[in-house]
Amino acid sequence: MSNPGKRGNQDLAHGDWIGELEKASGMKYEGSQLHGTTVLAIDCSGSMDGEKIAKAKKGALGYIRTATSRGFSIGIVKFSSIAEIIVDPLKSNRDFNLQIERVNASGSTNMAEGLLLSVKLLERTIGKRTICLVTDGMPDNRDATLSAAKRAKEKGIEIITIGTDDADGAFLAELASSQKHSYKVDSDKLDEVIAAAARLLPTGK
Repeated sequence: MSNPGKRGNQDLAHGDWIGELEKASGMKYEGSQLHGTTVLAIDCSGSMDGEKIAKAKKGALGYIRTATSRGFSIGIVKFSSIAEIIVDPLKSNRDFNLQIERVNASGSTNMAEGLLLSVKLLERTIGKRTICLVTDGMPDNRDATLSAAKRAKEKGIEIITIGTDDADGAFLAELASSQKHSYKVDSDKLDEVIAAAARLLPTGK
């Protein structure tokens, strides 16, 4: 991040990121520099198909708008049987709507890989670092997921968890950095809660 970046699909310097995110979100930064980076990790397993994935995608757009206005660059990871990067926080992402709209639900719940990929993205960034994990159920491997969360916390990465009404709230509380950063919500409110979670991002103000 300290070296000048390039446009297109190449890494961007801090100043470039501010301009790109302002264009994408239509919002102006209050400050002159980024506070940090956040990765939204979304469960896209088969059980999320239908209204839940639609709500998650709508909430993701709200999360992006608020996180951008608070001075954060954005990454999005989806996880099902495998984990994939949808939006890379170190690259120019001009059309968040299109990238998120392409997300669909299928497969199992490899939550551990979703967390580890999120950590990998954040290891390349500076400033405050946060993962917001959204899920409707239990992971394929509980112990591996707890281990991945522990690794994130050891690296100073904060974890926010959001679970639907059919998720295991106690397990999500174990993953989160604190009890106050773990939420269990009705599925029909998922979009609202995801969007609101961006207000938890630390700005140091």
